[in-house]
Amino acid sequence: MLILLSGALFLASLTQPAFYLDQANRDAWSDSLYLLLLGWMGFLGGSLESLLWWANPLYLCSLALFANGKRIAQWTASAAALMAACFATFDTIVTTEAGHRARVASLEGGYYLWLTSMALLAVGSLGYFYLQSRQIRD
Repeated sequence: MLILLSGALFLASLTQPAFYLDQANRDAWSDSLYLLLLGWMGFLGGSLESLLWWANPLYLCSLALFANGKRIAQWTASAAALMAACFATFDTIVTTEAGHRARVASLEGGYYLWLTSMALLAVGSLGYFYLQSRQIRD
């Protein structure tokens, strides 16, 4: 159930804008599906915040690990959630290949659904494996 709910939130996040920028074309970089598919390339242009894109494959690995009962899922899911939360600390992001930056005007539903999907998996897997370890000891 946890995997389904978390996965559904992740998929729902892809249908919503992630953020708006403080510029004339304020939603130029806000398409969540676009960010998922191409966000990794920001690192090639020197974008530090694009390192947080790696929360996506880490999250997907965490889903697979949790589905297979691997305890490491609680740590990979937690790392993905922390990485996702860190995006909120950036005031500006790189928006051009030349390295120009724009101010993030607001975080939107896509970001919050994305973050919630990762946080749910992290908290759920931590709780699941904690309860599992208590049952083994009892």
